[in-house]
Amino acid sequence: KYNEATACYKRSLQIYKRVHGLEHPLVATTLNNLAALLEAQVSFDLFQFYSRQHTYIIRVSTTRRRHSTNDLLIFE
Repeated sequence: KYNEATACYKRSLQIYKRVHGLEHPLVATTLNNLAALLEAQVSFDLFQFYSRQHTYIIRVSTTRRRHSTNDLLIFE
């Protein structure tokens, strides 16, 4: 079942990246879920690969939201 789940997450990840862009929170969530699945399978190298991508997207999207909110406050 792990192999099927991994394939599904990877397929979902490709679709989400294409539809929403590389730095969308949904992409980050899917990366995190895939990383957790790989960790459960003891695929630590792949776990770290997807986990780092997840962390990067969360940082970028949080920073963008913060700047976006600051911009709105300036114009109020």
